[in-house]
Amino acid sequence: MSGENTDNLKMSKLTDLTGGGLIIAKDLASNGAKVYISGRRFEVLKKAAELKFDGEGEIIPLRMDVTDKSNILVVIDIIKDTDGKLDVIVNSAGTDGPKTRANFVNASSLSEDQTLGAYGRELFNMQSFED
Repeated sequence: MSGENTDNLKMSKLTDLTGGGLIIAKDLASNGAKVYISGRRFEVLKKAAELKFDGEGEIIPLRMDVTDKSNILVVIDIIKDTDGKLDVIVNSAGTDGPKTRANFVNASSLSEDQTLGAYGRELFNMQSFED
């Protein structure tokens, strides 16, 4: 990323900020990116956001549980209201994912002319973290 223009880059980092996740967040911020970090433990996120790094970027902590759809939607709204969109998303959340998988090939509610955003929303709505 060195040497590239990252003035308008926003980044969502979904992690508990240990290991590689923290390194990615700091590297992006060091190269001028605005980095959103999220996780369940806000105090951990806050400490990570206060870490020193070189560069002009910033790290913004947001509390979010990736197994709670309503939580995810709140964070989406916060980022849309603040920046309008994300340029990049890195998901390194430590979860086993949805309990039931949607059958994407036979999903009758998806159409060929659907936008990528609408398609993603439909897939999101089809998933469940419930047993």
